[in-house]
Amino acid sequence: MIKFQHINQFRDLIKDVRSNAEYNGQPFPVLKFIGTVKTHGTNFSVVRNPDGNITFQSRERELTIEYDNAGSCMFGERNIAFLAQTFDNVIEKYPEYADKPIVIFSEFIGKGIQKGVAVSQLEKMMIVFNITIIDGEEKIELVKEDIESLVCRNDVIYTVYDFRTYHIYIDFKNIELAQNQLVEWTVEVENECPVGKHFGISGIGEGIVISSEDFRYRCKIKGEKHQNSKVKTLKEIAACDIERMNSIDEFVDNVLTTNRMEQGLAKLGEMGLIIDVKNTGAYMKWVINDCLREEKDVIIASGFEVKEISPKLSAKAKKFWFEVLAIVE
Repeated sequence: MIKFQHINQFRDLIKDVRSNAEYNGQPFPVLKFIGTVKTHGTNFSVVRNPDGNITFQSRERELTIEYDNAGSCMFGERNIAFLAQTFDNVIEKYPEYADKPIVIFSEFIGKGIQKGVAVSQLEKMMIVFNITIIDGEEKIELVKEDIESLVCRNDVIYTVYDFRTYHIYIDFKNIELAQNQLVEWTVEVENECPVGKHFGISGIGEGIVISSEDFRYRCKIKGEKHQNSKVKTLKEIAACDIERMNSIDEFVDNVLTTNRMEQGLAKLGEMGLIIDVKNTGAYMKWVINDCLREEKDVIIASGFEVKEISPKLSAKAKKFWFEVLAIVE
């Protein structure tokens, strides 16, 4: 399995950039970022192995047409010629990596994959957001210009750069101006998804992803309707935030939202699992771990212990899970 890295939130980005600057004895930098529309679908990656064989993956597992995820493997097989041409284009430009694994990472969107967003009304398609070459322990991410020029498109294969993009300089010494602009863009995307609009579909979008030019830093910014947490994601954790979350019950209410619990249901599908009582453990594990990972900074700042939080997270997630089971059954 070759997984794309987890994308953190804006407050994590601030912390990472500032910590790296302090560690190296440098001032907080001003960095250029490019933003792309975050589409609400399921992760789909295509791997060209060293022997030239092409395989397909979700975020959690390898795929076959018998053991698929939202039809993405079947989609890949039907579009194999275009995907193979993309790999050929990469190798033609970078022949020194012809014997290395190459991965196309994309979001697979369309009817029956997610709900409540503009792109869920489209026919199924893949939106390529990254191409990575695996050279031993090193992961070489191709630049924006490579993705734009090397991806072989058809009417169901696109790149994130085929739609609206956003450009911003972020001064990590004074981030307020950037925060305001990012909020404005995210609200615009949520009110009218640029990808849906491109295809004549009006409806809400999920948010944006911003990446530094060298891809060293990236983060996701979702609109309020898609937030998995009520904790503000566009600022560092401040004393006033901690005061609002001064009890474990309030913390659980803030971080274990319906959106996050519904996302857990979608993750089961990526793992090849169905909504069934026998998969209770897998569902609970994903939801709780996602909360602990995404909200780690809040947990640390609040002085909570994981052993104090986990039972309450588990109780709320279990209640939601069994309510879903009752509907399904």
